[in-house]
Amino acid sequence: MVEEACPLFHRRINDICEPELSCSVENSCSLECDSFPTTNSTSSIHVSECLLECHALPSSSCLIDGDMIVNSSITESIIITIVGVINVTGDVTVMGSVTLKLIPGSTIHVNKCLVLDENAQLVVVVNNAKSSNGTVLATYDSSCSSTQLDKRVVIELQSTDVDECLDGRPTVEEHKDNERAQLKLLFVPVSDCSDNSSEIDVLAISIAVSIVVLVVGGISDRTRSSTSQSESTPNGWRVLSKGSFLFSCHTVNGVLNVTLTLSKQRVQK
Repeated sequence: MVEEACPLFHRRINDICEPELSCSVENSCSLECDSFPTTNSTSSIHVSECLLECHALPSSSCLIDGDMIVNSSITESIIITIVGVINVTGDVTVMGSVTLKLIPGSTIHVNKCLVLDENAQLVVVVNNAKSSNGTVLATYDSSCSSTQLDKRVVIELQSTDVDECLDGRPTVEEHKDNERAQLKLLFVPVSDCSDNSSEIDVLAISIAVSIVVLVVGGISDRTRSSTSQSESTPNGWRVLSKGSFLFSCHTVNGVLNVTLTLSKQRVQK
């Protein structure tokens, strides 16, 4: 009889699938996964999307005893989204096609080693510069962890609220203090933004006013001065009592560009 495979992050002990990850305090965290197959032109890959969520109070964190090992097979891709602050007492080892994703406000503290192989990656989701600048993303022992982890981080912008010229460019830096290290999210100034540019790079002013537009045609001076509202001229054209113009301006590298667009309408007899 072939034994049924255990779900992801479970192992079989005495014919029972036991979870490999558990918090030290019951029900303080949860791990849920959804799996589905995907097929491309060359192969079929099984994708597992998991949510590791800490249910503790915002000011506290969840504790995972032991090691956290995530290893995908050749035909498997795993995405683990971390919600909240997670503390791991042992090592965190990520191997294969595995993505650890940190949403805004989430942190993973690793007491020992944080190891990512060449196929694994760490993704940081950014949605606001003011609230996330200086955020600590991960802490770990630098003496046994993967080198240059800050270069392995992929930044994912969740919204368009981040303006690099105003807020700076989101980047991840590694800071070390003896053997402890941390990955920190920072917004650094962008050098290719013009020094003369204001906080409002584009200013558009639209003014619609009532004006008298004289349409193309041989209109005599007498007709011009005596016509009000919409009247026929001797040449069969009419003068419109209302029209509009659009006046817009914008700055490019400190230079003001002005555009005046006059709209007019010709009315037949």
